Amino acid sequence: MRCLPFQINSKALSFQSETKTLKVLNEDFAIPTPLLQLKAGSDTFLHNDEPFQLNSPVLLIQNRMYIPLKDVVSVYDINVSYDSQTKTVQVSKE
Repeated sequence: MRCLPFQINSKALSFQSETKTLKVLNEDFAIPTPLLQLKAGSDTFLHNDEPFQLNSPVLLIQNRMYIPLKDVVSVYDINVSYDSQTKTVQVSKE
């Protein structure tokens, strides 16, 4: 799965339909703590077991999870901007 600016191995993804929780696991699958955990309806997410506040809740619509990108990537020191003329999102490490 390609999530800018990250490449995520599909084996590193876990979705629990009962709790509506998506977990992105460490590349070392022996480590039980997810790097990133998102739950539908929640206005927080976990990064290495540390909670971070979101400006809006995680949504689950037609089996797709929608997350507030700017809030999540801020943990990774990544910039997100929106160009209203071209209607595009810019994601950069600068």
